[in-house]
Amino acid sequence: QAPACPAAPSSPSPSSSTATTSSLSALRPSPNLRDTGFAAAAEDTTMMRSTASQPEISEAVYSKLHDGTGMDQTTLGGSPLKGGNSSMLSVALSDNDYDEEADAPRTLEVCDLSYKIGDKPVLDNISCMWKSGEASAIMGPSGAGKTTCLRCIVGDARGKVGGQVKMDGRVAQKTGRQILLRAAFVPQDDLMPPALSPREILTFCAQLRAIPSPDVVVEQLLDSLALQRCADTNIGDATDRGCSGGERKRTSIGIELLSDPNLLCADEPTTGLDSAMAESVVDLLVRQAQGSEVNSFGGSVVERGGGTDRRGRTSRLVLCTIHQPSWRVLLKFKVVTLLATGGRVAFHGPVTALRQHFESALQVMPPAHENPMDVYMMLLKDSRSADDVVKKWSAAVHAERFGVDVTCLDGDSASSRPSHHTNSDTNALALGSDSMWGAGAVRRTYPSSWFRQLQVLTNRNFRELIKDRPRLVSTIFIKVFLGLLVGSVWYGTGKPLTNDHIFTVEGAMFCCVFMSTVDTLMATLLAVPGIKGIVHREWQNGLYDFGAWYFALVFSSFIQQWIASCAMGVPVYLLTGLRAGWEHLGLFVMTLGVLACIGATLGLVAGGFSKDYQAARQAVIPTIMPQLIFAGYLIPKDQLPLWCRWCYDVTLFQYGLSIVRVNQYAGAKFTDCDPNYAEYGLCFMTGDDYLDSVGLMDHGGPHGELQLSFCVLAGLLGAFTVAAFFIMRMVATAPAN
Repeated sequence: QAPACPAAPSSPSPSSSTATTSSLSALRPSPNLRDTGFAAAAEDTTMMRSTASQPEISEAVYSKLHDGTGMDQTTLGGSPLKGGNSSMLSVALSDNDYDEEADAPRTLEVCDLSYKIGDKPVLDNISCMWKSGEASAIMGPSGAGKTTCLRCIVGDARGKVGGQVKMDGRVAQKTGRQILLRAAFVPQDDLMPPALSPREILTFCAQLRAIPSPDVVVEQLLDSLALQRCADTNIGDATDRGCSGGERKRTSIGIELLSDPNLLCADEPTTGLDSAMAESVVDLLVRQAQGSEVNSFGGSVVERGGGTDRRGRTSRLVLCTIHQPSWRVLLKFKVVTLLATGGRVAFHGPVTALRQHFESALQVMPPAHENPMDVYMMLLKDSRSADDVVKKWSAAVHAERFGVDVTCLDGDSASSRPSHHTNSDTNALALGSDSMWGAGAVRRTYPSSWFRQLQVLTNRNFRELIKDRPRLVSTIFIKVFLGLLVGSVWYGTGKPLTNDHIFTVEGAMFCCVFMSTVDTLMATLLAVPGIKGIVHREWQNGLYDFGAWYFALVFSSFIQQWIASCAMGVPVYLLTGLRAGWEHLGLFVMTLGVLACIGATLGLVAGGFSKDYQAARQAVIPTIMPQLIFAGYLIPKDQLPLWCRWCYDVTLFQYGLSIVRVNQYAGAKFTDCDPNYAEYGLCFMTGDDYLDSVGLMDHGGPHGELQLSFCVLAGLLGAFTVAAFFIMRMVATAPAN
């Protein structure tokens, strides 16, 4: 049986009868509510079930239990009862009573939310409720599970997750995943393309959201977020400074506001900001919770994908974690939830009641000129004092709300609660990716079509490349420089064609093969850790399909590599004096382009397994060295040990080198070989003789070798592209925790 949750307030149905209204009026709060107690509320609610709708029951019970003393929550705060769980009121909406298009969620409830890493509990049976129209904060010392709690709510957690999430009483699980489909998560790190400006980032996101007149909407949003001053400044990152921290954070929030989310979760939005910037960000979140700026960039009626979303909502539910704010900033929130070490609730209620609770229940009196939160955090950080705080909060809730024991309206007891589940259990009520967001849940839908996503994302990639000058320089201009350098060092060695210059010319060709592959591989591999964070954030928040993002990345990357290959290959070919003819030049450049594309996809494969930039750097040498050693240039194939000779046949360098060798020597004649010496194998009369000496005439002559080598390279390119797709999808779309 599912765990019961706090009651959720809902608006009465417009079609309610006069008799139903009369029944509800009898359940309004009265002065003797404490004397009546929880049992009376349950009894009255049971009597109502035959005449009132589920939303009306929820509203009546919530009103009945709200005693006006400042504890604005119907939960036991995760405090342990019999059986180790907390018992809570549960009046859930049935599927037939819930109209997702007509009613926007008004409450968010978490019931017995638990999370474990191995055997270590991170969250311990948290049960809380938050309401729409209020900005709510989750606080606690480092390691208390604040971010984990948010990620569990939005379905971005893996591992041993237990409990339920409810929106207006509906459980968000495999059959009800659409309830949280309009939830948005703003990560602590501002994961955005660093080379783009706030205007460009928001415009591309608006296009992906299929918002009509995206330019107009973006301008309104920039005004609302106070970003006009920096609208055309690059976002920047740690190495290339651009917008300020507050401006980046407001842009990050603006990305999610374009989706008009019902639930907006922000992970430590004030971390790293000064007091003024932190206050401005919190003010923005409070305004979004109250709905005072909704109509300025989307309104309550927003056309999406050919349809109209008419929710009539003027507020949204805003929930964020925050790390020891000033008391002035904290007072801007309506509700605060304190988590102690071990992921236990130490307080959940109005901010205005926080200080009163610590003074009355714990006799904690913060000094007059000290931030009370600093004192409270010290108590919650220490395990012994945290235990006392949690117990006092549990005792305060029991004494003021429900008495000594609590049973649920539907007869559930604490002992009937489900235990921990893993996300792989298809029958589990866990909150992880498989139960709410994964492939086994309701299929994802997106505002724009797949091909529209591909177009927008490709445009964004090229725009980012053009504006990212260091990257553009490294991609194009450095290639030109390397081509000129190699061509200058090997200048004129390719003509006339002589035996003396065979090894010298092959040195220039091998440099081109090596640099085309390795330079691209390293650049891609080192960029992947940063890319994964951005795509995880955007995919998780429903901005696009992963396949559209991947193929836009591959397409734009391949175009870059072909241009870069021309920039390097043409100078080398002309200056070195390789074989004349446009067809030979084209084949040489095409080979370098294919190798560069293989290097990009191989970099995606290796980078997908790298957790961070440092791990990516460590993966460079193990990826490159086998290709270099077994390419057949440093050590000929017939001189390799027998046990590793097979490596020659799976090394992409040797196939690239084979193509440029055949392109240079097939059908050519050397000018410095005497036939008498050639008879004894002391020199080569023709290029075919040389190709035969290195084993490049064994598969049907030069043309057969070209076909074989190109087929192998095409196969490797296809294999690495497909492998990179699945690896990147597995890593980038996996839950963060």
